[in-house]
Amino acid sequence: MVFVGLFLKSIFLILLLSAFFFIGIILYLYVRVKKMAKTFNTKSTKHSTNESKQSSTNEQIYDERPESQAKRKIFAKDEGEYVDFIEENN
Repeated sequence: MVFVGLFLKSIFLILLLSAFFFIGIILYLYVRVKKMAKTFNTKSTKHSTNESKQSSTNEQIYDERPESQAKRKIFAKDEGEYVDFIEENN
């Protein structure tokens, strides 16, 4: 009778340890998936709503270029004029 009791106790302990092991694996996977979803969500919204995110987080962008480079014109004076659009029919 003692052997049956020890056998049942060992089976119970093995089942208990197995349950903790599987619960740990499930929790680990849940945390990893949640972290990846959060990372993916912040990357996708960062690109699509970059301007609104900057205003909501009060981030400021500083231009560290010298004043002569910061105020220079990008286009030449003869570029950038208004031109009427004419649609070509093929």
